[in-house]
Amino acid sequence: MSWRISALLRETLLNLRANGTRTAFLFVGATLVFGSLAFAELRVASDLLAFQRSLVAGGGYVAIASGQEGVQAAGCAALAGQRGTVSSGGLRSRGQVTFATQPGVLFQAAGVTEGVLRVWDPSWRVPAASGAALVLGRAAATELGVRPGLPVTEVGERPTVTSVVETMQRNPQAGRWVLDVVPASGRVDECWVEFEPSAYEAGLASLSAQLTDGSVEAVTRPYLRQGEFARDPADELRDRPQRLGWLVTAALLTGIFALAAWFRRTELGLYIALGTPRSALALSFAFETWVVCVLAWAAALLWAAAFARVFDYSLTPGALRLAVVTSGSSALLVAAAAPLLCPLLARGSLAALLKDR
Repeated sequence: MSWRISALLRETLLNLRANGTRTAFLFVGATLVFGSLAFAELRVASDLLAFQRSLVAGGGYVAIASGQEGVQAAGCAALAGQRGTVSSGGLRSRGQVTFATQPGVLFQAAGVTEGVLRVWDPSWRVPAASGAALVLGRAAATELGVRPGLPVTEVGERPTVTSVVETMQRNPQAGRWVLDVVPASGRVDECWVEFEPSAYEAGLASLSAQLTDGSVEAVTRPYLRQGEFARDPADELRDRPQRLGWLVTAALLTGIFALAAWFRRTELGLYIALGTPRSALALSFAFETWVVCVLAWAAALLWAAAFARVFDYSLTPGALRLAVVTSGSSALLVAAAAPLLCPLLARGSLAALLKDR
């Protein structure tokens, strides 16, 4: 064997085929190790993504601002145009109302700007309607037995129900409210603002200053008070147990490859006796390691993704990228470290290597 790359590659393939049991053992072991690491990353990522979705859906990034004399409706609505803000809008209470179909039942009434409906129900869309119109909470619509497009008789009026807003997750008490969509003018009792997750902390901290009007100071609070034991997806991802797993798995697999090389000391001695430089042996051993690592890593990603699908984990691009990067880092470290063991194992006299077994 010489320094020619083609000869080294041919010899590498012959070595891999000559001892199929050893090659299969190394391949299966590396696949299981890489796959376990990738599957653990997919599981953690799926869990955090599910929690993040539930936190967003439940209003975890919603803030409420209020004041003794209310806040400016125009200033509240203008927040929706700022970077990092999903939607914003205000509400103004206007007492209680009753309907001819339910004369003895009172419903809370409020005037709202369109933005607050989007905060309460992200799927809500502006209805195409004109004239007097109402938006009902889901519970109120069910109780009155109406749906969008049907007229409903209020005292002195005959408005049309243009839409039904689902507020159960973000403002359950508004489920029995009767809402008028009003322009963003004057003052509102409360200003509801939804921020993007990355902008929530900064937005909450600056919200009071943005809505304070002269001597009227706005007081802000988060919709969900998560408390000191709340989960933080970013912190959990950063502190996940397997964050250093790529180092552990790389050390484990490097040890396995070293053990396999140790039992080949006589074979290494034969190569040296035939005039093969030790540096060429190291390169040949590197080729063998790289072939096994690449194939095992690819197979590991496939079975990890398949198992994740079986357990109904979220295979989002972010989760897959995390699994690829972590397991790939382990594979690269093994591919870099394992070949260095061959020259160390082949050290010593030729006679000692040949009579090793």
